[in-house]
Formats: sequence, structure tokens, C-alpha cells
Amino acid sequence: MEALARNALQHFNIRLTPAQLTALSTYERELLEWNAKFNLTALREPASIRTKHFLDSFSCSLAWGRRPPRRLIDVGTGAGFPGCRSRYCIRPWP
Repeated sequence: MEALARNALQHFNIRLTPAQLTALSTYERELLEWNAKFNLTALREPASIRTKHFLDSFSCSLAWGRRPPRRLIDVGTGAGFPGCRSRYCIRPWP
């Protein structure tokens, strides 16, 4: 998760808090567990999930720049990407 935090800051200027990293770690663990049962995504390795799902989801922040949306909708993208993960970019974070 430390590499994910560094890459989010470097590529998207997103500073992930400890609470956000904990939530992402929980999401990753749950995704791996449920993916074994229901094939939610082709990615099976944590490093791939962090790069190809989490970081890709954060790339949405490039579109809104310094003005994140107050609302965000994810319409059927599967396994919660990018909508759920993009939520971690939007402030305020509980």
C-alpha cells in the first residue's frame, strides 16, 4: 500500500490518508476473497489490483482537477471500478 500511496501522489497529486489506505486494503482483501467465488475481475495479484484497478480509478481525478464533483455515479462498471475507488479521491473523507 505504501507504493500505491506514492504513485497516487506522484501521478495524480492525491494524498491518501491512513484511513483511506486502510479502506483500500480492506477492499482489496474482500475483492480477492469474493473474486475466487464469483470471478469479479481477471486480476488476481495485489500488485496488479493496485496498479490496474486502484490507480486507474484515481485517474478520473485528472478530469475534474482541483474541483472534485460533489456527486459521482458508477453505472454498471463491474466490481466497483472506477466509481467506488474514485470516492477515495473526493474530500472530505469521513
